[in-house]
Amino acid sequence: MPSAFEFLNASKLFKVKASSLNSIKEINVSVSITEKLIELNTELTVLVMDEFSQKYLFNMAANCYSIPEFNEVLSFA
Repeated sequence: MPSAFEFLNASKLFKVKASSLNSIKEINVSVSITEKLIELNTELTVLVMDEFSQKYLFNMAANCYSIPEFNEVLSFA
């Protein structure tokens, strides 16, 4: 199933300079939707000051729109 994500204000979310987002080495995204909950886990590896740094983001929200159950893991290296 095709999937796409856009992180608005990604530099603020991951606490890195916007220019570091031009040097993404790896990204892993896990999406889990249940009857009651939507979870999004993201691991990002970016170049910061000539060293690779891992940044994490975890978001959770109620599934108040009754989105069908879904589990997907996306990776890019």
